[in-house]
Amino acid sequence: MQLTENVEVSKSTFVTLAIETWRLSRLIESSGGQLRSVALRYSIRKMKTTLESQGCCFIDLTGQLYDLGMAVEVIDSEDCRKEDKDSLIIKEMIAPIVLFNNSLLAAGQVIVGKLLIVEEPGLKSVAKAISIPFSIIFFPFAYLS
Repeated sequence: MQLTENVEVSKSTFVTLAIETWRLSRLIESSGGQLRSVALRYSIRKMKTTLESQGCCFIDLTGQLYDLGMAVEVIDSEDCRKEDKDSLIIKEMIAPIVLFNNSLLAAGQVIVGKLLIVEEPGLKSVAKAISIPFSIIFFPFAYLS
């Protein structure tokens, strides 16, 4: 068996590898040091940096205002109606937006929530999301190449 410098990988395989690497990386970051396996942390970090060095970029929009023009699929929403479309935030990224050499490779998957303004006496207004889940699906086909 002989290996060459270049290996061809299908787009779907590359996207799967990129997304799952991002998910594992995010899991490691959110563990707060509770995950004690140095080898696992190293391997995941190495996979992520290798993908990034080849032109792969991950975009996480968690906490940002949601816009219909974003390259994301809304897979769940929390207490949202159609008329709330101008006051939604991205509560969680299930999968990131994946770019390859600055071109969209895969749309992200998100959970959105309604942005509420809470007035408290003596304090500035605070925005927060509420959680009453129900499902909706949105497919931004225009953004997929």
